[in-house]
Amino acid sequence: MKIGAFIAIVFGIIIISSVVAFSLDFGMIFEMLFAAAFLYNGLKTFRSFRGENLGSLIFAIILILDIFKVFGPWNFWQLFFMMIGSFLIGWGIIEIIKKSIIKKENNYSSKKSLLIKRPDHEIDECNLEIDSNLTKIILMKTINDKDGLLASLNFDKSSFSGQLNYDLNSRKGSLKAKSKARSGVSSVISKARLEVEIPQNILLKISANLDGLDGIFDFSSLKLDSAKFKTNLTRLTIIPSKITDSRIDINCDVTTLTLRIPKETSLIISQRGEMNWNNYNNLLIKDNKFYSKNIDSADVRCHVFLNSDMSKLNIQWI
Repeated sequence: MKIGAFIAIVFGIIIISSVVAFSLDFGMIFEMLFAAAFLYNGLKTFRSFRGENLGSLIFAIILILDIFKVFGPWNFWQLFFMMIGSFLIGWGIIEIIKKSIIKKENNYSSKKSLLIKRPDHEIDECNLEIDSNLTKIILMKTINDKDGLLASLNFDKSSFSGQLNYDLNSRKGSLKAKSKARSGVSSVISKARLEVEIPQNILLKISANLDGLDGIFDFSSLKLDSAKFKTNLTRLTIIPSKITDSRIDINCDVTTLTLRIPKETSLIISQRGEMNWNNYNNLLIKDNKFYSKNIDSADVRCHVFLNSDMSKLNIQWI
């Protein structure tokens, strides 16, 4: 408003001075008023970088040049087409500049990737610790065991902070992965992704603190010793090992839990707290525990300890 008032005062002085100094016709006064209006709108370019604002600024300059007879004079239709041309030029310039800015921003992307790759022959046992929220997590056996232990964490630095650390002591590896959304960030699961691949010959122990995320932990082809999960507002899928006996402790609040059990594995579930069972597929109840029907015939056993609150359990056999 202050700029508009200043422009109005300047053009008012010009009009009065022109009347006093020489004869000024109505058309010139009318053109001055339009020049002031377009100039006011055009100066918004420096505050709001838009095509119509720059077009107004270009046309205002044309009108001022015509008023003071620097070029011209031009008639109404010439000025009308110049106005159209000004707005087209303004729009084109803004689009070119915007694309250049976007391209420059892409060159300085906020995406960050962390990678750890270790040969399998240096590790007999791996302790994995995960502390994450709003992240997509996938854990599985390596496609090729010769690739060794692989861990990758990809996230947007503007929304997340992430760490991936590895330590080795007496052939025992320790892998720690952390991805946390920054304050005020929500519903951005796709912006952070953690993938861990473990060779089959490594004994695995895992501890995971998961909040508001989607996780798939496929231990079916891994030598899983034990796993501890603490979850909240999470969708969690776990596939127990069909190679070794294992223990899985799950402390879950408001979680959708899916247990996909290999047919080679028997299952025991000890439960405390409130759990909404979607099905009791192939399970028998004895001594306040749930046993799979193959408890005596399967070579491998998985014991799941559930401590739940307002969570849902679904059991699938694969």
